[in-house]
Amino acid sequence: MGLRISYRPVRLADGRRIHLFKLDRGALKGDWEVQQIVSQMKQRLSGADRLPDIVLMEGEPTDNPRLLGSGDSVAQIRSMLAGIASHAWAPATLDD
Repeated sequence: MGLRISYRPVRLADGRRIHLFKLDRGALKGDWEVQQIVSQMKQRLSGADRLPDIVLMEGEPTDNPRLLGSGDSVAQIRSMLAGIASHAWAPATLDD
């Protein structure tokens, strides 16, 4: 796939965690790519208690990024974009 992906876990006030993955703007060519990435990341991050909550962010937090994921999680991340912009990101990879 050759995508450059960055990762940042976001902990919410209620203790829940959203796994946020950032891609370059325009990196996703279609819905099938979104589903493939989310599926791989869920497999990698799944724990015994529940499936991980994942949001894909296409673009930079300061440039009105495209956010993909569950409605509640997307809304949470959108409300935190200004703060997220100043945090460090770790590189992430997909298994090909």
